[in-house]
Parts: sequence; C-alpha cells; structure tokens
Amino acid sequence: MPFSNHIVEEAWERCRGYCECTNAKHNHQGRCRHPLTQLQRGINIDGGWEAQYITPIEEGGTDEIINCKIVCIECYGS
Repeated sequence: MPFSNHIVEEAWERCRGYCECTNAKHNHQGRCRHPLTQLQRGINIDGGWEAQYITPIEEGGTDEIINCKIVCIECYGS
C-alpha cells in the first residue's frame, strides 16, 4: 500500500528537495543529496523521485512519516 498524500507531503518538506538515501551500496557517501523536483514524482528523469519505505510493510514497517524517505529515481531503482 502506498503512503498517503499527507505523509508524502510531510516527507517532502523534511527532505527539502534532496534525496534522503543513505544506502552504502550506492555510488554516494553518506546521504545522496541529489536535487529533486517536487512535480517529478515517479518520473524517470533527472530530478525525479519517489517515496520509499525504510522498513517494508512485509517486514513490520508502518505507513507513518517515520518510515518514509524521499529518494531520487536512481536510488529508488537500485
């Protein structure tokens, strides 16, 4: 189940338009910080992004803001 619009809006405010990915397997150190464009959610172009579960629902995650991170399309697909 996807996050509600309210949760995504809160997460977007928190990320301030930058990718929040911290996956050590990606080609960035620490947080990715790739700049994002708010109107490009789900679009596979530079600035595109998606809301992602930190802990998947199947593994006990919730649909709350604390379990939502905003990541660039590159990090989302990896």
